[in-house]
Amino acid sequence: MVIVEITTASDAAPRYERLHGGSIRVGRAPDNDLIIEDPFVDAHHLQLNLTDDEAWFICDLDSTNGTLKNRHTIQQAELQPGEPVKIGKTLLRVYDQHFQVASALSLTDLEHRLLALDGWRTTLALVALLLSYTGLEVFLNYDGLDSKPATYLTAMITAIAGPIGIAAGWSLLSKLLRGESRLRAIFNLSLMALLVSFALVQVNGVAAYNLPGISRKLAELLILLGIAAGYAYLILLITTQLKQTARLVIASLMVVGVLVSYGVNRISFEDRFSPVPQYDNTLYAPNLLIRAAIPAQEYRDTLEPLFNSADKLAAAAD
Repeated sequence: MVIVEITTASDAAPRYERLHGGSIRVGRAPDNDLIIEDPFVDAHHLQLNLTDDEAWFICDLDSTNGTLKNRHTIQQAELQPGEPVKIGKTLLRVYDQHFQVASALSLTDLEHRLLALDGWRTTLALVALLLSYTGLEVFLNYDGLDSKPATYLTAMITAIAGPIGIAAGWSLLSKLLRGESRLRAIFNLSLMALLVSFALVQVNGVAAYNLPGISRKLAELLILLGIAAGYAYLILLITTQLKQTARLVIASLMVVGVLVSYGVNRISFEDRFSPVPQYDNTLYAPNLLIRAAIPAQEYRDTLEPLFNSADKLAAAAD
């Protein structure tokens, strides 16, 4: 008695056939011992010789697309239990009678919950939130210049292009390591991480303007590092088959890399490395100023008299 695992290109999961040992012919024709519904498989494609319990053999029957064992084309070769054999677009594995299927997957583990994020409704809702936030950010940071529809459109395209590119890269890795892309779940997870970072950065900005003693840049850096670490760990969970320790180590190294890059970039743009101070002549006001109880535009209006007074004092001092 042998068990044959059959995985076709259209199957979400493999199917299993129990066959008696001996000589087993495989192909699309109905007179085969094992019938494979694959248009790239010949009518009589492959012969499995399982008569000897000590050694199994496979023989290609001069098929059109050949037979691959461990990704190598073969005509006749010895076969070990569990070795992958590919005919057409179908993957076969032959096991002895003591073969046992893997344990059932948990419906409540973290990986399964993350993969449940692959719904179209979730995608549309997250995309709508991201585009809405981007448009609101452009509006709130209005600098007095003409705000055209193209400004909003460009900002929205830029905002959505980043998660698409990142998700495509992780999806390719998942396809290589797990055999499935999981693109939508990865894209949705990327959008969620981005939206959470935007929300927390805004909360941090409001807190920094209204609560004395809070370092806005330091708090923002810590927030982004925490989100980056969590995102990296979760992405590695659904795209690779690494152990938990390995995922933690890689996620930590990625965060360290981001932190080092940030530090190098921050030091490189210090005034001591520039002939002129790094100032863009723009007055920045908080989007939400609770402590002063005035809107952003009114806050800007109070700055001009302040600078005029400073200019008069400077002129008087000269």
